[in-house]
Amino acid sequence: MKYAVKAVTIVILVTLLLVTMLMLLMARDVAAQELPVDPLPTVDEVLDNYIEAVGGREALEKLTTTTCTGELIDDLQWEEHIYNVTPFEIYTKLPQKILAVYHGSEGVVSDGFDGTTAWSADTSETKTATWHGIFLKLGFIFNAQGPLHVEEFFPDLYVDRIEDVDGRRAYCVKSKKLDKNSYYLYFSVDTGLLIRIGYHWWPEDYRMVDGVMVPFRVVLGRKGGSSTYHVAEWKHNLPVDDSIFDMPDAK
Repeated sequence: MKYAVKAVTIVILVTLLLVTMLMLLMARDVAAQELPVDPLPTVDEVLDNYIEAVGGREALEKLTTTTCTGELIDDLQWEEHIYNVTPFEIYTKLPQKILAVYHGSEGVVSDGFDGTTAWSADTSETKTATWHGIFLKLGFIFNAQGPLHVEEFFPDLYVDRIEDVDGRRAYCVKSKKLDKNSYYLYFSVDTGLLIRIGYHWWPEDYRMVDGVMVPFRVVLGRKGGSSTYHVAEWKHNLPVDDSIFDMPDAK
């Protein structure tokens, strides 16, 4: 009888404990549901903040061309460690023209877009390329008025969520037409600046040039490491002849 009473007492105590824990969990869930949730901003609000963060519409509208020089550093741990330093020049001209020239150890490699056709050329051949991918992203990042024309590069945008990006809260903005995570745009909640494109491109080290904030380091994450554009000099509005963006004759 004595042991039976103890057993019943233990059952009652355990039951009370479980009921108490369940009530606490339910109360916590109710409290969480009642917490106010800040609504996401509209795409226009995010892009307007981006424009203001880099220097404002008036400053951007004064720019027509970009001329950059620097070094592309490949730091890759594959079967063996690869570390290459390649000098480069990048030229852009409105609306979306771009030419990137790389002076590698095996010769000059050029990637260009004349507004209609994307192309690549090296010492052995010249061929057409796809605008999407590296051309689109480089073309946007280095475009003199890129922040004013985000939706021309990434059409039909909408704000999807707030996401943590390397410890920073960012608005994740997606394109309905480029519906792949490699084209997601991440804008810092705190600064308004673009801090990532997809999961592989990081515009960093923003500095003021001609009244506009531009990234002096652009990291391209790759398997086993990264390729990083280190800009040494960034200039605007230098004369850039349209012919440099034309696809060269086939070799």
